[in-house]
Amino acid sequence: MPLRSCSKPRSVAQGPAAGVVTAAGVSVGLVGHTALAALGLGAILRTSKLLFAALKLVGAAYLVWLGIGLLRTKSAELALGLVFAGLTFLVKGPVGLFAGLLSGWLRSRPRALQWLYRSSGAVLVALGVGLALEQRQ
Repeated sequence: MPLRSCSKPRSVAQGPAAGVVTAAGVSVGLVGHTALAALGLGAILRTSKLLFAALKLVGAAYLVWLGIGLLRTKSAELALGLVFAGLTFLVKGPVGLFAGLLSGWLRSRPRALQWLYRSSGAVLVALGVGLALEQRQ
């Protein structure tokens, strides 16, 4: 089977090895993204309207290309998307259930909920103050 874009559920379509390779590729991409950010690409894009517009159009073209590829997918391969959706539910369903149970537990314990609100508030205040004090380089 030829390699396809990572927009499809590669693990479902091509097996666990393809999924691991995709995860490794995403991680390498994140390292590249971090390196570009450290080198100041964000600052360059912020100051250059032309470069920003060009990068935006390249990204838009890539998304359109991926979308057309998905629209042209045969129905047997779209069935893999349904399998992927089912597997996703198996992961996200328990997370949602646990979050709902945790919410009920917190609402029945006002002090725990108050502690959660206060600690979250302190984190947001610290982030806001840090952002306000940040110097442009």
